[in-house]
Order: sequence, then structure tokens, then C-alpha cells
Amino acid sequence: MLRLLRLATESLWPMRESPQPLIHLEAAVLQMATLEPGETLARLLQRLEAARTDATLGRKACGEAFQRAAQFDRITRSIAFPATTLGAVEGGWTAVDPIFPSASADWVTYKLTGDHYIAALTAGGARTAFGPAPTCPGGGGSYEVRETGVAGIACSNGTGGDWDFTTGEPKPGNSAGFDVPLHAWPALRSWDGWLLLQLPTGPTPTPSPP
Repeated sequence: MLRLLRLATESLWPMRESPQPLIHLEAAVLQMATLEPGETLARLLQRLEAARTDATLGRKACGEAFQRAAQFDRITRSIAFPATTLGAVEGGWTAVDPIFPSASADWVTYKLTGDHYIAALTAGGARTAFGPAPTCPGGGGSYEVRETGVAGIACSNGTGGDWDFTTGEPKPGNSAGFDVPLHAWPALRSWDGWLLLQLPTGPTPTPSPP
């Protein structure tokens, strides 16, 4: 406290006699803030100028950082991916149906053709689709995926079949017309969750039981 009082008292006379009393006040405040031993006025002025320079550089650096952030924000806002739509073709990939991201296998229906495919996810994270699967006589049927690694179709007339959803191979005991292996297609999942298949440009006939 005595040190602060002495600094305040010593600054009064120079402030009264100086044409620029604010300089002496700033020097006194700087000394009070640091509580360093007495320094010459020139040295204190140098320290004050250095502090002002640092503050200016800091504001400039902050301004540049804000400008870069704003520029990055403008760039990222200008990047937009169009939403996937049924049947859309991009780079040879056809949008078939939305799928779950982590399901090991699922039946999907390409509504433009009515074809059914098994969308499978391998242990390594690669996607494959098998199909189109045979259809039930008269349409309809129940499409199921079981934990045993099998995807099956059960028709209302008692016919149907099961396939290994990792290979597309039919299981023994399938009904006639359901005992055929399913074709494998390269598959991807789009950014918004659609199954994308590299289908042929022409229509792919769906196997039908005799």
C-alpha cells in the first residue's frame, strides 16, 4: 500500500507541470500495475508504446482470424449436395431405396420396377446387393431377413425360398423357381441413406417361378 501511495503522490507534481499530464498518469498506472522499481519516464513510455503495439497486433490477428472464419463459412455454405431421389442415376449408380446404415442385410424394393433386392453389409463394411429375387405367383408375399444369415421369401400359396445374404446362393429345399442364385451388384449407401446400385442400362428381367 505504501508503494502505491508513493507512486500516486509522485505522479501528481509532474502531471500539474506537464503540458501532457495523461502521459504521466499512464506511466503511474503502469508502475502501480507492475510494482517494479522506479523507472525513467522514457522507459515507461517505451513500455506503454510496446503495450499499445501488442494490443494493435492482437486486434489485427483477431480480425484476420475472423475474416478467415467468415470466408470458410461462406465456402462451406456454398457447398450443397442435392437430395437423392428414386431412380436418379449419377456416375452409373442408380438410387433404389433408403436403407439403414448398419443393418447386416435388408430387403429393398426398387419401386420403379417392383424388383426386390437383398442389400447386404459385409463384416469389412463393404456393401453388396443380390437380386432381383423371384416374385410370388400373383405378387405379394412376405420378405424376411433372419439372424441365421438367411433372407427369405414366403408366398401365400406355400412356395418360396431362402438365400444366403452374404453370397446370394439359394438354400436347399427352395421351391421351383426360387432355387436360382441371385446376381450380385456393387452397392453403396449415399450421403442421405439411399442404396445405390450399378444396374445395367437396360431392364433386368425378374426371375418368375414357372
